[in-house]
Amino acid sequence: VTVNDIAQDNNGFLWFATEDGLNRYDGKEFVVYQKDAEEGFQISGNTINFVVNDSKNRIWVGTNGQGINLKIADQFIVVPIIKNGEVLNEIIATVLFEDSENHLWLGTWGDGLFSYSDASKQFNHIPSTGDYNKIWTISQLDGALLVGTKENGIAVFDKEQLIPWIPANN
Repeated sequence: VTVNDIAQDNNGFLWFATEDGLNRYDGKEFVVYQKDAEEGFQISGNTINFVVNDSKNRIWVGTNGQGINLKIADQFIVVPIIKNGEVLNEIIATVLFEDSENHLWLGTWGDGLFSYSDASKQFNHIPSTGDYNKIWTISQLDGALLVGTKENGIAVFDKEQLIPWIPANN
């Protein structure tokens, strides 16, 4: 089994993102969430790229082509991801990052950067000035949101869009 990510929730459960579903461990046994599992144990895809427990104790799951899942009560729901007014259902979610202001940022492979809106309960696309669509990692430096991309270096979010990051001279 390939394990892509690990998270622990506030109840002490360990969550494992694997190539064969999402696994929850309670210290004694595993529960597996998969696409074709029985009701209550379903998730939108079986290849899980990440699992994140945010500051509100919400479990977020990023799949490899079947979008983002959010644990609500005892089940997972698919969270809408909006780009140019359309819902993207087959997005490859690569990274979810929570910044210092508890804002969630989603990096994708091929569709760029998205921000989560608690009000609309969806991820919305962030425009960019360059080809920053293949995102590997997201971090924060002195309050600035930095996005690491494949082949196009580092971009920074300037409150409206992604632009090239140019480090300040020290």
